[in-house]
Amino acid sequence: MEVFDSLAVLGLRAPCSWDDVRQAYRDRLMASHPDTASSQGSTEDTEAVVVAFRALRNLTQDGLLPLPYQPGEEDEGVGPMVLYARPGDVFARMCQAADEIGHLSYADRDANLLQVTLNREGWAPSQLTAELTADGELTTALFSLEALGVEDAPPISEVVARLAEQLQAPAAID
Repeated sequence: MEVFDSLAVLGLRAPCSWDDVRQAYRDRLMASHPDTASSQGSTEDTEAVVVAFRALRNLTQDGLLPLPYQPGEEDEGVGPMVLYARPGDVFARMCQAADEIGHLSYADRDANLLQVTLNREGWAPSQLTAELTADGELTTALFSLEALGVEDAPPISEVVARLAEQLQAPAAID
């Protein structure tokens, strides 16, 4: 079951906390279970709630890891984006994805630092900097965006969303 489908069964939207997931699971389970529901509960509804919660538990190692999330068009801004991959793979994928949205102007593997020069139609010339930090199997990217001229930089949410699309594309085989 996909993350968004599981969250929908629980009545949630990403991004949300693990506490939100647990509370929604309890509430939905009580509302759908035939023994506790005030209206007609069903075993099918209860089973869907259990399957959704189990899928989210497995993806997050019982809430220890953040929920996988990608910003979508329906979001008002960019929330956290979580990918599960080895830190070295994230750096390589970021390099490939960065080159798709602009020109990868600097990459330092030891410092886990990338800089991308953006000069796309509709975007003022800008520089996106991504600093990757690894904590075990979880890699976090911190982004900053600066205009390279007098025009304002594009909205960072738009740039990071475009980068996220590229990160989700199948990896190129070298």
